[in-house]
Amino acid sequence: MTAPEPCARRALAVLRAWDHRRARVWAAGEPAALRRLYTAGSRTAARDTAMLAGYHARGLRVRSMHRQVLALDVRTCRADRMSLVVTDRLVDAVAVGHGERTGLPPGQAETRRLDLHRGDAGWLVSEVYER
Repeated sequence: MTAPEPCARRALAVLRAWDHRRARVWAAGEPAALRRLYTAGSRTAARDTAMLAGYHARGLRVRSMHRQVLALDVRTCRADRMSLVVTDRLVDAVAVGHGERTGLPPGQAETRRLDLHRGDAGWLVSEVYER
């Protein structure tokens, strides 16, 4: 982590809290609640919502999912805005449906830039950019 330690700790806490909120919304299968985790007009929100709808269309619900953060580089750290370069992977994901419970394989590590904005509803992701 290259940012000053207090900012890096804060950024990691914000990221983990946001990921936890996202996991709860995915488990509930609520597309409208998922869109509320993103800023208005976010292309990333549209992709995430489409992925959730795809699981739902197959009769599946992702009951559990956690992201393991492998590296975090804080590019911008302000009271109302953060830009983070994150390397993480999906771990401990479980899908249920058709009377079955299936553990999903761990994801490959991916590095992305996340832009977050803080508003009245808390921290929201505006966009995620593949690196």
